[in-house]
Amino acid sequence: MQPMPDGPKQIRPVKFGLAGKYLYMMRSKDTEPHTVVCKSGVVACWHPERSFPYEHSKPIDLKKIETEKQSSGALNKEIECIADLQGSLSRTGPRNYLLREIFYTGKHEWYTRHREERLRSVAAPDPKRQK
Repeated sequence: MQPMPDGPKQIRPVKFGLAGKYLYMMRSKDTEPHTVVCKSGVVACWHPERSFPYEHSKPIDLKKIETEKQSSGALNKEIECIADLQGSLSRTGPRNYLLREIFYTGKHEWYTRHREERLRSVAAPDPKRQK
């Protein structure tokens, strides 16, 4: 195999094909990424996980995370928006995009269905359904 120009070094071919190349990469203690081009034209890449030294890590403050979760709720944002609006501009209830976030649904769940409303208005009353 010929090395790729300006790319990382490639591994030596092994007689077991791609599986052998994978095993060879796993045996090698290299921490550099490897790229291999197979006979069929498939490009196989291996990116080893880089170690992160413990000295550079920070402790997680769970209390701070909880307060951020409580203060950044979708409903709290909507209440602030409604309070900012004045008079007839304010709507009652949350907006459609906030309902999607709260209930994890699609956007069409919260829009009116005009066709169904029209059909109900002209259809004969259902004897089983009581108003």
